[in-house]
Amino acid sequence: MESMKNQYKIIFFCLISGLIIACEDENNIQFPASLKVVHAAENAPALHVNYFGREIIFSDNPMLSFGGSMRTSLPSDIERTIFFVSAEDTLNQVHQQSVTFQPGDIHTLFLTGDEENIEGTLVRDEPLVLMDSLVGIRFVNLSPDSGPVSVGLTGQTELISSDLAFKASSDFNQLTADNATGVYTFEFKDADGEVLINTTIDPVSNGFVFKNTTFVLMGNRADATLIIRRIDSF
Repeated sequence: MESMKNQYKIIFFCLISGLIIACEDENNIQFPASLKVVHAAENAPALHVNYFGREIIFSDNPMLSFGGSMRTSLPSDIERTIFFVSAEDTLNQVHQQSVTFQPGDIHTLFLTGDEENIEGTLVRDEPLVLMDSLVGIRFVNLSPDSGPVSVGLTGQTELISSDLAFKASSDFNQLTADNATGVYTFEFKDADGEVLINTTIDPVSNGFVFKNTTFVLMGNRADATLIIRRIDSF
């Protein structure tokens, strides 16, 4: 009888120990981080992105072209180097970027420069928590010769973002997104207030409600190659 009691005690102890270990393991779970890469390097080739430094099969690896973006999840709390390889010459590594992310972090890596010198600007994203009929909008200036730019709405004197230098990004701005509000036309202006380029969105029809979206100014003013790219940002 005493032996049976001891067996029950051992089983009970093992169960409690297992629960404690399970709880400790749960507390030690490392949530991944999110990284989006945006290609805005002028005249640079399409790129292969090697996130883990291991040998990759380039034919199976997606290419990132100018104006494009791609998102991936990466383990957190680990320093890593991300390698960027020319899709035209896979022996040609054009850039590398060392990063370390905290669990649950959201980042965007903006690639700028040209085919001879690609640079990376890493931005920690802080998207808004949005309620019904709202949208979060952010602006980024990746045009090297446009100078500081400001962004406002057509017909309004008040600016949403101002004095965005090259490689600078605004915070996310909260705007109403419902059928009554209709469309927004954003104007990117230079330091003298001249409109460089604009873009029009209909948040409801375009599915922006509840979402954070980034508008990126790319290209060069001098050769009339300015474009605006919309990047989903959660």
